[in-house]
Amino acid sequence: MNAGLYAPLLYRHFSDIYARHMQDMPVVNKAIEVESRAWREHDGNTLCVMITPWFMSLMLFPPEEERFSAGWKTGDIHRRAFPSGVYEFTAAWDEELGFYQSCSLFSPMFEFDSHALAAEVADHAMDALFDVGEPDEDQQRAREIPTLWGADSADDAAPDNTGEADNEAGVSAAPDDAPPAPASDEADNAAEPRMSRRDLFRAALRRDRT
Repeated sequence: MNAGLYAPLLYRHFSDIYARHMQDMPVVNKAIEVESRAWREHDGNTLCVMITPWFMSLMLFPPEEERFSAGWKTGDIHRRAFPSGVYEFTAAWDEELGFYQSCSLFSPMFEFDSHALAAEVADHAMDALFDVGEPDEDQQRAREIPTLWGADSADDAAPDNTGEADNEAGVSAAPDDAPPAPASDEADNAAEPRMSRRDLFRAALRRDRT
């Protein structure tokens, strides 16, 4: 796993973007920090969740020997299979990071009132990516996770709305069907955030069903 290589590069890259370009932008949630976490290996590639004050995305990197030679064309969509389903990743290039692919989870980040909550959702999103679902997956997962957020039922949580990751972040992602909205997914109040797995899977991990 190349976490030791990419984690400091990602922190430096997005901290620099934040400092130089994003601090006064209306899409920024200043309660959120720059962090990469939930590192995994999958099919020889390195995967993590990237958290910034303006987006959360899955990021996938090729083997180290292909860092600058993977040949992925910027903007191309790659359908990648995981135990939970098939997801669309968008290819990109950066002169320091090399080739990578990304899949947007949240943008902007106004669903989160703390970095701790964003980090917890990031960890569960990565776990969910590798979770083998039941045949009626959305319905089953809607029953499983409400207790994680303290909800009595999946319908207690507000519906999720995600937006497109900011282009200035250097992360390309497929557009979402639903427009961003200030409504919170994970909380009826700021003290006890709540989110259902149904909302997480339908919006954060958008499965390509075509």
